[in-house]
Amino acid sequence: MTMKHLFSMLAVAFAAIVMWSCSSGGGAVPLNLSSTIVQFADKGGTQKITVTAEPGWTATSSEKWLTLKQTDDALELTAKKNYSAKSRLAEVLVTAGEESQLINVSQKAGTGTFEGFTVSSLAFEGLDPDSRDDVTVNSLDGKYILQVTTLNPAYTWRVESDSEWLTTSVQGTQRGSNHFSFIVAANDTIEERKGTLTIISEYEGAKDDYVLTVIQNPTHSLQDPLEAPKIEW
Repeated sequence: MTMKHLFSMLAVAFAAIVMWSCSSGGGAVPLNLSSTIVQFADKGGTQKITVTAEPGWTATSSEKWLTLKQTDDALELTAKKNYSAKSRLAEVLVTAGEESQLINVSQKAGTGTFEGFTVSSLAFEGLDPDSRDDVTVNSLDGKYILQVTTLNPAYTWRVESDSEWLTTSVQGTQRGSNHFSFIVAANDTIEERKGTLTIISEYEGAKDDYVLTVIQNPTHSLQDPLEAPKIEW
């Protein structure tokens, strides 16, 4: 066999290999995910999915509570804690070239409550949402200061009163730790009266509230009338 014939045969073989490679997809790596269903507990966490794909693949999350981190061959999904009393869903779209797949993500419901703030006061010693829920004031009009300390600067709160004689110095929603005053009008009746202040904080569908009962003393009480002297005839 001459050298010329050898080169001709090698060229034919190479062309056949190229044609076979093209007909079988050109060696492209198909997109493959180790899982397309992910479930999180209400406390959140991180889970990893292995990704087989051509370099340059991307992933996007449909919800802010679910964040993503990509490596060469894996995708990390991190869910924030679910405070609300409702379960929630998200989708992750993974794309490689012209291929794409969806990952369906679910998270269990939380309790619907959270610890948002504490309440304290110099005027009412020992005031605390866990140990005391009422204060007593005198019959005169007056102003009393309460301190609201949020456990996270992002938490907001507001105060609601159920009585016209009991008002507050704050209107609308407050953010972060701050103090406020509640104002009582004079009680000019002979009856003790009660009103409530409700401090409410809401965060991501969950609620923390504290009801403070304000008891106001009467201004005076009626004395039993003097018994008229008896006259004997």
